[in-house]
Amino acid sequence: HCGRAFDVGGRKVFLSKSFNDGSDGLPVSQRRTPGSRFVLAFVHSCADIERQLDGVAPKLQVFVSRLRPSRVFVPDDGWKESDVLEGRRVFAFAGIGRPGGFEATLGDAGAEIAGTRWFPDHHTYADNQLSEIVERAAAASAVPVTTAKDAVKLPDGAGVWVVEVAVEP
Repeated sequence: HCGRAFDVGGRKVFLSKSFNDGSDGLPVSQRRTPGSRFVLAFVHSCADIERQLDGVAPKLQVFVSRLRPSRVFVPDDGWKESDVLEGRRVFAFAGIGRPGGFEATLGDAGAEIAGTRWFPDHHTYADNQLSEIVERAAAASAVPVTTAKDAVKLPDGAGVWVVEVAVEP
């Protein structure tokens, strides 16, 4: 993942790599709340971010980073190295703002995405939703997997794999 926030003429602008989750109709899209001074522009590559910045703030330095799985909690087996995802069929679920990013992180780690269930950001899970996720994962011969952010909202012993990520340059 790469992104950069900066101020242009009193307006905050954040450029972020798009994960092509269908929310962007064009290669570069801008979203702005009416009356706000904040613009969010999604682009398809870090090179696109640099091109966008060169047009409005050519002297601004760009720092590129990405998320990578640092470790994975496996029920009844504890914390494992992230390579445990390699070749594993997973059913991904999360309540995060850009779920395509989590899906891309899993794919980059070698996981095979057998299905997904996305919820609104900061979602609180109901018992029946967790049951549905576990059932859908089992039907797809996959393990249910979520983010560490979402795992704290699940009951102990939920039977879900949890992926922690680290930011790397």
